Amino acid sequence: MIERYLRKLATLLVVAATLLGPVTAHALPKVGQPLPAFSVTTPSGQQVTNQNYSGRVLLLVFSTDYCSACKKAIPSIGKLAERYGRQGFHVLGLFSGFGMDNDDLKEYMNTYGVTYPMALFEQRFAVDQFGMLSVPYSLLVGRKGAVAGVYYGSSAVTMKQLEEQISKLLAE
Repeated sequence: MIERYLRKLATLLVVAATLLGPVTAHALPKVGQPLPAFSVTTPSGQQVTNQNYSGRVLLLVFSTDYCSACKKAIPSIGKLAERYGRQGFHVLGLFSGFGMDNDDLKEYMNTYGVTYPMALFEQRFAVDQFGMLSVPYSLLVGRKGAVAGVYYGSSAVTMKQLEEQISKLLAE
């Protein structure tokens, strides 16, 4: 119990230090700009880069272990992946948890019923490369690799807007 509390406290301190650090202007993705290059490894050992999603619509979902809204969004995101997956839509969860390894991520995915691929990332990477200042945070990327939408939170309204934009991108 105390170890879990200390791990969460340490995570919050790391997040605070990360967010209070300088963010460069180029780190904030804008609609129409190319998605910054990335390379992550899934718990199964698969190397994933932005090139894996060339010609597809991609939703990058940034989340952390302390974010309750992230956990609540998992079923809705999974439904989007299931509903639109055959049309060229993919989801990649980028997950940060202080001191977590791939086994911890697998346990998280099993506990919360995550049905889309996830990989661990460093929070500083997400801030510097993708402009993540809070979670849940999502970037929707069109088939040509450009950012098509930036989403904060996981409210019903946000999820509806996201689904509408996914439909439009798939129709292009």
